[in-house]
Amino acid sequence: MKTKNVVAIALAMIVSLTAWAKPGKPQMVVISQKAGVFKVIYERGVSSLITLRVFNAAGKQVFAEDINSKNGFSRPLNFVGMPAGTYKIQIEDNAIVQTEYVKVVSGNVVAQGKNAVNIHVAKTTDRTKYLVAKGSGEAEELAVRIYDGDFQLVLEDSRMFAPNSALVYDLRNVRGTPTFEIADLKGNVKKVKY
Repeated sequence: MKTKNVVAIALAMIVSLTAWAKPGKPQMVVISQKAGVFKVIYERGVSSLITLRVFNAAGKQVFAEDINSKNGFSRPLNFVGMPAGTYKIQIEDNAIVQTEYVKVVSGNVVAQGKNAVNIHVAKTTDRTKYLVAKGSGEAEELAVRIYDGDFQLVLEDSRMFAPNSALVYDLRNVRGTPTFEIADLKGNVKKVKY
């Protein structure tokens, strides 16, 4: 069962990354690979010089790398043994800056994402379907709310997400650009708007 979930998430990520390969808005994703190691995936669609930086909770830069890329890059970041705190992962690409966060408690990475919800949302190549994927960690109950372009609630779903699992939502009947709001039981919320 676990192998089936891992294969499904890998295929879903490939589908979503294929959708991003077209020129347009750059996409940054930080996904959990194993305890303390995260993969930063950045898809641009055109050649550029990209700067990847990591800042600690005090705002001090602890890592920097310039990457000359044709279409983006994929790079692991290891936070094992780092001091406790929230770390900012930032990508600068020309005038575009994108940011994600990783929270470290007592040397262990416990959560990722803008508000500590370890979840990723991506548009599939179908363009009417959206993938909601959970990274590694423990199974947890998450509430998924989807709003239409006028920010009217069109779907509310609460379910257990197993580690490395994904769910596809078909939004072909939703007007405008959807917004996803995903909350855990601790009150942490992650919002993603397309």
